[in-house]
Amino acid sequence: MVGIGPNGSQSALARVSIVNWAGTVILDTFVKVAVPVTDYRTFVSGVTAKDIEAEDAMDLGVCRYLVQAILKQRVLIGHALVNDLCALNINHPWYCIRDTAKYPPYMQLRRAHGSEHGHQMKARKLRDLAWDKLGICIQQMGKAHSSIEDARATLDLYKLARNEWETLVSWQIEKSSEAARVNTPRCSFHIPALTPSPRATPACLKQVTSSLRNRTSQNRTMPIRMHQNFMQYVTVHSQRPTTIAAVAHTEW
Repeated sequence: MVGIGPNGSQSALARVSIVNWAGTVILDTFVKVAVPVTDYRTFVSGVTAKDIEAEDAMDLGVCRYLVQAILKQRVLIGHALVNDLCALNINHPWYCIRDTAKYPPYMQLRRAHGSEHGHQMKARKLRDLAWDKLGICIQQMGKAHSSIEDARATLDLYKLARNEWETLVSWQIEKSSEAARVNTPRCSFHIPALTPSPRATPACLKQVTSSLRNRTSQNRTMPIRMHQNFMQYVTVHSQRPTTIAAVAHTEW
């Protein structure tokens, strides 16, 4: 990112890099900044005025659209992804995000500020994780950071803990589904059960939602709770990604 505003105190997106599961670059582009840049942060970002003013630099809107198309129905891996997603002004389903800054085994337990006994989990720097877990040196002092190098490092960190990580995510999805069923009021009318299967199609979902809409239009104050099998169908088809195909990280 580059600095904008007084003394470059605010950040603006300047480069986006995405690699696939094999670490091959599928997108690497500089992004045009719509407002005056007051600090290019070249010593860290490697970005210069020539880079973001070049003809092949993307407009932010075009870049956002392209990134969303690449990430659709894919797992996103990165470090401190809240910053990347905020800079791009896009959202991604929580169950399709693998953030090395928020994965508990990759975090550090520290004493809470102003407390003698309380502790809290703190994110570690990607540079430190890469060295500690992978034995590789990235983001070296005095050298510009490489967003491609950072993306590959986060990918390797995920691969290292993939089995345990996916077990944790599956548990989180299950707990989230259970909480939704418990906290939703019961419905006073019957909804036919749908059995999740490879043959199930969106037409089934459309049929049930249409039925719900017709029944509730007769009594708008009637609380609704979907049948357990219906909830499982939604979970199976919308909350469990089938492939891991994209890793994203933006230049800092």
